[in-house]
Amino acid sequence: MSLKDRLNIKSEVINEQEIVSKQYCLEKTFCEKAFEEILSLKTNILVYCDINLPTYSAINYLCSKIANDKRLVGIGSNLLLNPDEIIKFEPETKNQSKELIKTAISLKPYKIILQDFDGVEAVDIFKLINAGIKNVITAVNAKTPENALNQMELNLYMNGVQIPQNLMKTLIADFVGKIICVEKTENSCKIKNIYNVEYKDNDYKVTEITEDKKVVTKKEKPLSKTKTILKKEPVTSEETIKEPLKVDVIEKPKRKNILAAKLKKKKISIK
Repeated sequence: MSLKDRLNIKSEVINEQEIVSKQYCLEKTFCEKAFEEILSLKTNILVYCDINLPTYSAINYLCSKIANDKRLVGIGSNLLLNPDEIIKFEPETKNQSKELIKTAISLKPYKIILQDFDGVEAVDIFKLINAGIKNVITAVNAKTPENALNQMELNLYMNGVQIPQNLMKTLIADFVGKIICVEKTENSCKIKNIYNVEYKDNDYKVTEITEDKKVVTKKEKPLSKTKTILKKEPVTSEETIKEPLKVDVIEKPKRKNILAAKLKKKKISIK
């Protein structure tokens, strides 16, 4: 085989790779594109899935969508992360969980992965809402987004958090930025729906994100300073008739006064 033929074969392989990458970009669903945009935001994510799908498999599926160069801190025994990412396993006692979360935050990771929102470590992370923690991904088993929020509420009550229900709901709504529904497929998983959460009228208000709504609210650019030119309306002939111009009539000086002025210069008086 000649060198020319070999070069042609290599060029064909490169073209095939480009075609495959283009097809992959086109095959991305709206939810997958929205999830990539949500990852760039500083917001906590709650993942819910059916009981037939374990929470760790749903979390592992979402972690595979995160770039390899990002540092993740995982809390859980079944998390499959890349070797470059720092992994912390589930603690056994309360003191271990507090120390673990402190070290996880001190590492300044891109995302903190909490396998299940259940247990002492979930309560400790929940207490850090006022500290400004906004990079947690956690999961629960539920059928609807409202049930997922109620499941979080139940887990907090079961772990000894005793606060009024209204305050609990407001804190959970502040903690959860986005809710993602992960569905099981034949081979793996897929993102089914994405929701926004807010607290209104003493209850959760969950709205689904669709293609019509914007996922990321970007800051609008300031309007450029432009000169405003005022256009004067043309004056009609009727208006000119209604408001005639005022002309001051100048009276001609009398002949006697003219002579008096001339003689005054010559210092001659007229009797």
